[in-house]
Amino acid sequence: MSLRNRIAAYSITGMLAIATPFVAVHEGLSTVPYQDIGGVWTWCYGETEGPIPRHTLTQQECSFLLNLKLHTVGLAVLVLVDTPMTHSRWAALTSFSYNLGINAFRTSTLRRKINEGDPKACDQILRWTFVGRIDCKIPVNQCMGIPNRRQKERRLCNS
Repeated sequence: MSLRNRIAAYSITGMLAIATPFVAVHEGLSTVPYQDIGGVWTWCYGETEGPIPRHTLTQQECSFLLNLKLHTVGLAVLVLVDTPMTHSRWAALTSFSYNLGINAFRTSTLRRKINEGDPKACDQILRWTFVGRIDCKIPVNQCMGIPNRRQKERRLCNS
């Protein structure tokens, strides 16, 4: 199916209705920049492009940035997936790609297996539980939110 036909066949509104609250809850909101566990400057809903130390955004500005980024990432996922998807799968892959970056999804075994039609492809999401070299499955590393998010993304991907 051509890209034009895929875009016409899918409603980004349906995917965003699922992805936006999912990502917002899992990323959390910070209107001031901070360094995440990996040392990356971040603000709003996990946004890493453009944080300015000592600068504050409003919740409305952060929501606008989230919407803009989810549109961009969602369309990139649609371009990279050759097989039909439910809105739930599209939302899960968009959340995954929002969190890790579209290039991680582009080169992933997850994407390859989805495009091959592997029924267990979504299980690949569970492999992505590291922040840098920190294993978030180890409780003392204080990043258990990552494996918990991956479990939820996998369930959403399979629904």
